[in-house]
Amino acid sequence: ELQRFLPGMRGFQSVAADWRNDVAVAKVDAESDGDFVLVYGAAHGPGLISLLRKRGFVEVDREWHTAFST
Repeated sequence: ELQRFLPGMRGFQSVAADWRNDVAVAKVDAESDGDFVLVYGAAHGPGLISLLRKRGFVEVDREWHTAFST
């Protein structure tokens, strides 16, 4: 709905998602011993997975859980 009123919002959302992904992966780099859990919305999945693969991580499992719904 908001997209209709703010057409430029999609670009902002993409930049914001990329930034949040970078921050999350930097935290993994700084504090993880190799095992970790990231809890993020589905839209972050592809970007996070790409960044982690570039660092040599391999996905061994994926589970989706609904944290909240309307």
